[in-house]
Amino acid sequence: MPALVFLNNYKILLGLLAILYIVFKYLHYRGMRKENAFDTFFVFIIIQALVQKAYYFYLNYQNFPSILEIILNLNIASDAFFLALIVNFLIAYSLSKRFRFSVYHILDSLTVSTIIFTFFYSFDFQNPLANLNLIYLFLVLIVLLTIKRNLISGFLSFAFVFLFTNISIIYSYSTNSLIFYILLNTMNALLILRRSKYMEKHLSSDFIENSKAKLIARREELIKEIEDIDNNGPRDMGDSDYIDEVMDDQDIENGKINKRFLTKVLEKINRALQRIDEGKYGYDQKTGQPIDKARLELFPEAEENVR
Repeated sequence: MPALVFLNNYKILLGLLAILYIVFKYLHYRGMRKENAFDTFFVFIIIQALVQKAYYFYLNYQNFPSILEIILNLNIASDAFFLALIVNFLIAYSLSKRFRFSVYHILDSLTVSTIIFTFFYSFDFQNPLANLNLIYLFLVLIVLLTIKRNLISGFLSFAFVFLFTNISIIYSYSTNSLIFYILLNTMNALLILRRSKYMEKHLSSDFIENSKAKLIARREELIKEIEDIDNNGPRDMGDSDYIDEVMDDQDIENGKINKRFLTKVLEKINRALQRIDEGKYGYDQKTGQPIDKARLELFPEAEENVR
C-alpha cells in the first residue's frame, strides 16, 4: 500500500519524466540535435499546460473564487485528452518549421507522450479496476508500437487518432467531445492527404522501379568486383627483387581497402532494396524527410540528404 500511495502522489512527476525520456530519446535517435529535442519537450509541456488550463478555466470559472485557485488546481477537463491531441498537431507543425525536422517524427513522439502522461496522470494505482478505459488506451498504443517498424513515420499518430476518436464516438467519454472528434479527424485527414500526395509526386512507381533496376545492376557489378579482388590473391614472387615485393604488397593492401569500401556500398544497396520492398524508400533514415530526387537519381542507395 505505501508504494501505491507514493505512485498516486508522484504520478505527475513520473509522467513528466516519462515524456522527457520518450521525446528526447526518440527525436535524438531520429537525428534531431539534443538541444532541439529538449526544446521540443519544454515547448510541449508549456503549451499543453497553458491551453488545458485555459480550457479548464473556460469550463469551470464560475466554480472558483479566483484564477489563482484554478491555476493551482491539478484537475483538468474530462475531454482534455482530445484537446491535447489537437494541440499536438499544431506544435508538431510549428516545430518542424522551426527546426527543419520531420513533422511526422515530432507528431509521433508527442502523441506517444500524451498517451503515457494521461496514463500516469489519471491512473488510480490504489484501485486498478477503475481504470479500464486507460488500460484500453494503453493497449492500443502497445499494438501500434509493435507494428510501427512497418509504418512510415506519422502513421502511428494517424492510426491512433483514427481508432481512438471513432471508438470514442461509440463509447463517448464526454458530452463536449464531438467538436474535438471533427477537428482531430479533419487535421488527421489533411496530414495523411499531404503525406500521400507528396509521396506520389515525389517518387512515382516508375521512378522506384527504375531505382530498383539500377540497384540490382549495381549489386551484380559490386559482387563481381569483390570476387575479382578475392581471386587476385598474393602471387609467388620467387626471386623478384625488393621493389617488386613492395609493389605487390601495396597492391594487396589497396585491394583490401577497395574491398572494404565496395562491401559497405553493397550493404547500403541491400538496405535500399529492402526499403523498396517495405515501401519506405526515398526517406532520410535519421530525419524522416524525403531525400532529394536528384540525389536518388545519382545515388539510388542514398540513406540521407546532404547536410
